Amino acid sequence: NAEKYKEVYKIGEMISIHPKSAEFYQAINLMDKPTFSQAVALFAKAAARGDGYAHTRIGYHYYYGIDVDKDYGKAIEYFNKGMAMGDGSAFLYMGYCYYFGNSVQRDDKEALKYFQKAADKNIADAVEKIGDMYYNGYGVTENEPTASEYYLKAAEMEDKSAMQKIGRMYWLGKGVKVDFAKALYWFQQSAKRGYSDGMLYLGHLYYDGSGVEKDRSQAMVWYKKAADNYNAAAMYDIGKMYERGIGETANGKIAAEWYLKGAQAGDVKSRLAIGEFYELGTKGIAKDLTEAQLWYTLASEDGNEDAMIKLAKLLMVNSPVDGAGAMKWLLKASEKGRKPEAMDSIALIYRYGTLGFAKDKTKAKEWEAKAAASRAAGNK
Repeated sequence: NAEKYKEVYKIGEMISIHPKSAEFYQAINLMDKPTFSQAVALFAKAAARGDGYAHTRIGYHYYYGIDVDKDYGKAIEYFNKGMAMGDGSAFLYMGYCYYFGNSVQRDDKEALKYFQKAADKNIADAVEKIGDMYYNGYGVTENEPTASEYYLKAAEMEDKSAMQKIGRMYWLGKGVKVDFAKALYWFQQSAKRGYSDGMLYLGHLYYDGSGVEKDRSQAMVWYKKAADNYNAAAMYDIGKMYERGIGETANGKIAAEWYLKGAQAGDVKSRLAIGEFYELGTKGIAKDLTEAQLWYTLASEDGNEDAMIKLAKLLMVNSPVDGAGAMKWLLKASEKGRKPEAMDSIALIYRYGTLGFAKDKTKAKEWEAKAAASRAAGNK
């Protein structure tokens, strides 16, 4: 079971940085629903011996709903106990509670405060998370150089996710000078530790020939390794290479299989791609507008503007026609001003009064002007 494997691996990682009492390990062995209360009692004994992480461990199970019903309030109760005993992981998870708004008001600044306290206790995940906050401008002013500093620090603390992130910064020149050799090094370190995004980005280096000789076959090797580790983005890249005959003989049927795998695993590009296959009835896939609409809807809900436009067009012609739904997605696709095609469609709806909307030349001209401005800005 992949999810169980990942959970066991995460538990192992967390335990490795905390020296444990015998009671702690006894409790770990009891962490299933029939004996959860016994495990809690043993963790309490471990805490009485000065092990603050024992409290955090109980909170962790309540936080994720592992072996017990999910309960953020209970989780916070135990995180508070862990923090009172100085456990760094408790500060990290309290930061997550504020970051995601779990049983507390979402507050990036408060989250950052707790991440910093965890980082001060050498919790690598917290150091990496501070990097994320600076990279995205959450709770602080966006600052890529500072984000890079935190990613590098976390990478040097053996955090495999941070290794991939600092590698990406070197690859793209974000916050640091472009340095393909350093990007390659950190992606290799991340991949060596089993992190699928590290494998994915090694594939990107070989695909582009960045810091290594361009080798599309080697790129495919790394994409497949990443996909074997449940990386949905890698599944899309494999599908793309089979569809276009890059590094492999072109094979639309295999491409469709990989796009479907990626789509089912949650990759938005895969959802768009398999939706197109179903809409067109191509690459060995039978035409199925219902399936196309399903995948376009999921991709649209994930924020993909191209999928929003395709979904809107399907809603205009499918039976029954859904004019309100089509307009909703065209407006959504137009929000950031990057899709003049969506603006053109809105303009036409108002110009001719179709899909249940009244003819309105003023609105039509407004949307035509928006589309023209978007194209003038370089959007297609």
